[in-house]
Amino acid sequence: MSVSLFKCTDTQEVLTNLRSEFEGRQSILPVDSNASIIIKPNLNSNLDALTGNTTDLRILGAVIRVLKERGYNNITIMEGPNGGFHRDGIDVFARNSIDKLVSYYGCKFKDVNYEEDTLPLQFEGSGTVEFAGIFKNCDFFINIPKLKTHYETLLSVALKSLIGILIGQPNKAKTHASLHENILRLNDNIHADLHIVDGLIAMEGGCWTLISRGPIGTPPRGSTGKIRP
Repeated sequence: MSVSLFKCTDTQEVLTNLRSEFEGRQSILPVDSNASIIIKPNLNSNLDALTGNTTDLRILGAVIRVLKERGYNNITIMEGPNGGFHRDGIDVFARNSIDKLVSYYGCKFKDVNYEEDTLPLQFEGSGTVEFAGIFKNCDFFINIPKLKTHYETLLSVALKSLIGILIGQPNKAKTHASLHENILRLNDNIHADLHIVDGLIAMEGGCWTLISRGPIGTPPRGSTGKIRP
């Protein structure tokens, strides 16, 4: 496993670095241009990326663009926002302009909460949960988590992001019976082929209602610390 880290100051740098990364990792990419590619951003909340809470469209759009440039045409964005939002009729995808993004690039998006093709997974302390089977059965799975703090796990990046593949709030709630163990169980059973961590704007705070934010390398508002690249 290799890890690359880039400091990007504008959208063009994001695109240039992603093109370079995909070129350098072409050996892991699907050969078939019709391969099913699933992209999972972090769109858990009804908050846009400028809060530091959700995946930045500058990252998500650049990933789709690079995949399109490489000839892939079966790309789907999938995420399961917090159940409270979809129960109240709040369209988190529209709030974060995902509908416009997929229309522009000619790809698809699906809300995991309504997926019918599910697979079971045994959690510690809460029994069986159901997750969207496509994350295990697709040809290539790209996870685009958000770099941010979390009041229970302290840091939320690639591992905790997989809670978003669980179907509906009842399944998501079951993770909290043993949060750290169940996050590990998710990642032991469902493996992303590529992780692209969005740290353009990092969030610091106890939870999404108590946040301060700032660009990577600068103190977030209200913070005495610093999030470093």
